[in-house]
Amino acid sequence: MSQKFTLAIAKGESFCNRTQEKKALSKSINHAEHTVIIAPRRYGKTSLISEVIRLNDYKHVWFDFLKAIDTADVIHVICKKLSNLIGQMTSDLNAIKGLIYKFFAHYKPEFISTIYGQSVKLSLQEKTASPEDIADLLLSIDQLAISLEIQVVIVCDEFQQMYDIDKSGVLQAAIRHAAERSERVAYIFSGSSRHMLEVLFMDKSKPLYRLCKIMKLDKIELEHYYDFIEKAAKERWGSVLPKQIMDEILVNMTELHP
Repeated sequence: MSQKFTLAIAKGESFCNRTQEKKALSKSINHAEHTVIIAPRRYGKTSLISEVIRLNDYKHVWFDFLKAIDTADVIHVICKKLSNLIGQMTSDLNAIKGLIYKFFAHYKPEFISTIYGQSVKLSLQEKTASPEDIADLLLSIDQLAISLEIQVVIVCDEFQQMYDIDKSGVLQAAIRHAAERSERVAYIFSGSSRHMLEVLFMDKSKPLYRLCKIMKLDKIELEHYYDFIEKAAKERWGSVLPKQIMDEILVNMTELHP
């Protein structure tokens, strides 16, 4: 039953419904179209994104901006994670060394061998990196993905932080510059502040205006939880729970939060 019910990210057997959202998000990724997912906390944004990535085995990187307090923090997160992504885009780094040198020559890529395999390190000083560097790195990731003929997902989580951090919009403009030119990289932005995200993506004066499809998550409908609970109960006890008990669990105790 621990696989059915988790307090962590729901995936596989523990993931409930969101069938239409999974289909729509997968389609957008496959067409390198960008999405912003808006929902309050505990509605399952992270689980939805993670499950779509898992089911399709997309190469991906996850930027979590929750703890970022200024533009330097954002740049640091992006720079640190992108070099890790390069190593994940193929099972044989030796075979694509030429491509890496070609697309990332400016950052003097260094190949490091460990007992866990090879990784790539880029010579980029996060403290002095500029928004232009971020745009260039993101575009280079897309060029590598095109050459490898793979789809890549870049997740920008807790993106509402940019509302206060990037008042000038320079980082948002750098991200847009790369995103609107991407052919094999799909961007997913997510966050819990509806107001902040709507301003960032729907205000005509903002750099990210109309860059993305907007996906707003509601609570999962009650009937889908019934099916989920009934299946779990049959597997555990060979019978279903009385509807009164399921209503007490789903409606009164959990208020339909995943």
